[in-house]
Amino acid sequence: MAPVRVVHRYAGAVAMLAFAWAASAAAPDPKLREEIRKMHDAHQEARNPYDAQRIAATEERNIARLKEIVSSRGWPTISMVGEEAASSAWLLVHQSQRDPQFQLKVVALMEPLVARKEVNPQVYAYLYDRTHKPQRYGTQGSCLAPGVWQPREMEDPQRVDERRAKLKLTPVVLKEYALQVGAQSCK
Repeated sequence: MAPVRVVHRYAGAVAMLAFAWAASAAAPDPKLREEIRKMHDAHQEARNPYDAQRIAATEERNIARLKEIVSSRGWPTISMVGEEAASSAWLLVHQSQRDPQFQLKVVALMEPLVARKEVNPQVYAYLYDRTHKPQRYGTQGSCLAPGVWQPREMEDPQRVDERRAKLKLTPVVLKEYALQVGAQSCK
């Protein structure tokens, strides 16, 4: 298997989100994979150094292009573009708060693809939680103070681990998870 570079560090999140699946090395559409990689790179470059206008312009271009891709090809799946590019496309949507309708459309497109292993279940959970209130998987919250993180309102919190298990996500003991996220994200 070819090496896969780690590409995602969601600011404020606790984990790297890309899996090194064999599909990454053998994606049938290398041209689309490369286009998404370049969009992701531009997305990251716009944030370093932080420039709100440059970020907004880059996100607008990226989302417009992703809408074209989704309209003509559907959501970029693992078998279409590889794990890295599929997760990169997700990151572009996840971090672009300017188009919540498109985020909801992407969540709906991703949901049936999770069971077919065409979408990383972890990235689906993050986008689902970002777009729904209450959240379902316990991935979203806010910093209350240095080292103190609290999850947003959650549907049926006692069953969060059951829902996470269905997506093959690690269990979440909310108190421990909050401490871990707070230590990493709430400076």
